[in-house]
Amino acid sequence: MKARITIRRAKPSDARTISNVGKSLKVVGEITNEHTSRGFLRGDVRAESYLEAIKYSGYFLVAVEKGKVVGFVMGYPTSYTKPHNYLQAYVLNHYSKPESIFIDQVGVLRSSQGRSIGKKLYETIFKKAKGMKVVAGSWASPYNRATELFHLKMGFRKVARPRGVTNGRKTAAFIWVNDNGT
Repeated sequence: MKARITIRRAKPSDARTISNVGKSLKVVGEITNEHTSRGFLRGDVRAESYLEAIKYSGYFLVAVEKGKVVGFVMGYPTSYTKPHNYLQAYVLNHYSKPESIFIDQVGVLRSSQGRSIGKKLYETIFKKAKGMKVVAGSWASPYNRATELFHLKMGFRKVARPRGVTNGRKTAAFIWVNDNGT
């Protein structure tokens, strides 16, 4: 029997463990078919960055099993979105009025995947953000099939594919929206 998963708001003391989850999913270098089928992260996964986000976001949640963080979702109101890249700038320009919740990252330890932890994290975000749109971004270049399938399953619709330059390379992204009762 699997242990019970608890979803709660992230605490500053969780930052290092969240960073370890993020590092376990981060891909540096070439993206393989395994990455695209299981999901991956490309963003900042430093504990300091997560700590900063935990401090200002009421939508940063963790999934805990037996006292250990096994997954997280980093979301925040669009009014807090800092356009560090063109994907975030797009969200800020198109979804800040009325305010929406922007999901910047979601990750579940590989050993805990396939147990609906990501689903539970998103369902908790939807409850907390009742009546607000929930917006997520994912990189399309390289293509992240696992992320696409997950967002479609969670009731999101693909609304845009902005293109830009990240770290000197041409990239593309997808913007996903769940109207969440709006």
